Amino acid sequence: MAMAVCLAGLLLLMFPLAHPQQPPCDGYEVLDGLGVTDARAEAPRINNLLNSSGDVNSDQECWALCCSTERCELAEMSDGICKLFSCLYSGLSVCQLEPKDGARSYRKKDIGPTPTLKAELSNDILPPSKSVVEANVDQACTGNGVTGICRASFPRWYFNAESQTCVSFTYGGCGGTENNHKSEKECRDRCIVSKPEPAKVQAPKTVSYSEYCAAPSLTGPCRASFSRWYYDTTSGQCATFTYGGCRGNKNNYLSEDDCVKNCVGRSDDDHTSEQTVLHRYTTVSKPEPAKVQAPKTGSYSEYCAAPSLTGPCRASFSRWYYDTTSGQCATFIYGGCRGNKNNYLSEDDCVKNCVGRSDDDHTSDQTVLHKSMTTVVLPILLAMLAGILLFAMIVFFVKMAKKNQRDAALGAIWSPIDDKECLMNNAYTI
Repeated sequence: MAMAVCLAGLLLLMFPLAHPQQPPCDGYEVLDGLGVTDARAEAPRINNLLNSSGDVNSDQECWALCCSTERCELAEMSDGICKLFSCLYSGLSVCQLEPKDGARSYRKKDIGPTPTLKAELSNDILPPSKSVVEANVDQACTGNGVTGICRASFPRWYFNAESQTCVSFTYGGCGGTENNHKSEKECRDRCIVSKPEPAKVQAPKTVSYSEYCAAPSLTGPCRASFSRWYYDTTSGQCATFTYGGCRGNKNNYLSEDDCVKNCVGRSDDDHTSEQTVLHRYTTVSKPEPAKVQAPKTGSYSEYCAAPSLTGPCRASFSRWYYDTTSGQCATFIYGGCRGNKNNYLSEDDCVKNCVGRSDDDHTSDQTVLHKSMTTVVLPILLAMLAGILLFAMIVFFVKMAKKNQRDAALGAIWSPIDDKECLMNNAYTI
């Protein structure tokens, strides 16, 4: 009897091990040893990755995450990473599966033709090549813009499927999704392909041609790597260049669209007309009354002559500093800590405090500092001398009082009569 009880208990313990894991929601099936085709392979990238997480501890958690995620038809757990995919495209299940060691896939049933191994894929199941290309485009045009886990700050664009527009967002530098475009034009060209855009009426060119279009591309001395656009007067087109992050010029645009709107179609005639208008303004118009500048605050050497200093922190704040070489205020990237005082939030603050100042102001700063030091130190010295003099007077009067006391004591002991008696006694003795 005891033997039978032990055997029954052993069978009960082994039953959960032998019983296969049940899917957490209905309509899904478990596929052991199969995983999604690597997106980096040369095969068409038609697998729409919705999410990838390393915080999932088990297959069951990964499957449950898929059940609670909208448009998730396939979950793969491999090497401790849970990946969720959307497989439905034009009524077809286009996720490609292939043998993968240690992988377990959790697939929704009846969403379309059943995915097969990569070697068995046929044109009857997968969409034709045009659809594959469109699916690849769809992969870069679905979902939201994802910043990622890194802490950089790159301006990027993503396609919003609901509003059918491209929207800007900040990309941290790593991770994210395929819906990540370097410019609005790239986003529009990639995702908005159904209708041709009506011709836009360009705004009039209002900025200086020589500064904003004719200046050469300038990387600057800083060592960041930002992709920017500039207008190339030789080719008459906008081109990319790498901006270091500081001390550039105004022929520097975040997107190709900005560059095209501002420079393409302009010529030296526009530049000449600008000079003509400027000449007319300066010769005919009444001179502008001189503006009363705010007093320059702070030491010239600290607030204006110090070089721009990014600091050891890794943030990316756009700030202004005064460049003594050019005599103008310029931008630089501030890391967020341990900078210096030549660091302004706006160009106006920098201009008001530094432009128009020179080494003479620096000398005057020293003079003012010397005068202020003299003003502070002199009263202290006078107070110290007065204290010493008072102490000397007190000592003198104390000594005089003690001497008077001794003289009074001697006067009490010796009297004139005593002196006469002493003299008479001496006379008799003689």
